[in-house]
Amino acid sequence: MDQVTSTQIEKSIKAGFGGGFVVYRQSRQSGRIQATIGHADSRYVVVSDNLFDWTVVSGKS
Repeated sequence: MDQVTSTQIEKSIKAGFGGGFVVYRQSRQSGRIQATIGHADSRYVVVSDNLFDWTVVSGKS
């Protein structure tokens, strides 16, 4: 996971949530990736340990 690029993270999020989502920010800590994503007027914080399974940990509409 150390060599994961921003592009790979964005592609993974769009594959998991849909192409209409935008990645606003992302960070990596202890092997876990956290990202703030959005669609229309909604924003969500999502996390993943492997770039395949994403979990929504918070959201605002």
